[in-house]
Amino acid sequence: IGMIEAEQSAPEHKKIEVEFWMCKTENKADKICEALRLVEKEFLYLELERIEIRLDSDNHKARKLAEVCGYKAEGILRHAYWSQQFYKYRDLVILAKLKQEEKIKQKQPISLPRKSRLSVNGSNLFI
Repeated sequence: IGMIEAEQSAPEHKKIEVEFWMCKTENKADKICEALRLVEKEFLYLELERIEIRLDSDNHKARKLAEVCGYKAEGILRHAYWSQQFYKYRDLVILAKLKQEEKIKQKQPISLPRKSRLSVNGSNLFI
């Protein structure tokens, strides 16, 4: 169906960056939202302040999905990366969810859906 990856590049900032993708043949937005919630529970348990998603500004489906999952658009990084596919610089949209905005504030164990794998060390969730 797809994959979610979380990376924490600077632990002192208490934030993670999340990337996700879905197979083009799948239309399982609810599964991606469910997987994002699992990542949120796990990382908010670790007392992080912020979960951030960066998306290509033309990826409207992924942006809508992130917004449906409760992420708020914060801004655009213009010419943030070079696209080998389009042979030009592309813009990124930053969306984020803050710990204070999240309803999950209790330290709860997570439960994975069937046929899912969560690797906290590698920070990958395959669904």
